[in-house]
Amino acid sequence: MDPPPAIRGRAGPRRPLQQAAHDATPHSQALRANRGDSGCCQRLAPVAGAVAGAVVGRSDLNWLILRPSLLVDDPGIGTVSLGPAEFRGQIAREDVAATLAELLHEPRIGRQILELNTGSTPIQGAVRANVRS
Repeated sequence: MDPPPAIRGRAGPRRPLQQAAHDATPHSQALRANRGDSGCCQRLAPVAGAVAGAVVGRSDLNWLILRPSLLVDDPGIGTVSLGPAEFRGQIAREDVAATLAELLHEPRIGRQILELNTGSTPIQGAVRANVRS
């Protein structure tokens, strides 16, 4: 499958970042139950993410996919574990946002899938540790 014309040779941003997260917080589960959601969107989201990942991955863009662990509403602590294969746990949304901001400003990290979890490394150091030489 070739990237669509909208991505191929497109003038504009050359650094797409996709965040792929599990929506399984107790709060989101309760909201879905109260609305009577069937789970259809939950089943389709991974498929849509995989298709988007495949299209962007085959492009010449400097893409990055970030896969955070279970998202929680706790305050961020400013330290994470970031890499190509991390244990699944949980992470504060604040720390995900701070990590995304740091990653967007580091052009030497690209064409990678990184997993994110709560950890002991300051966010800036965790991002720097994933720069490929």
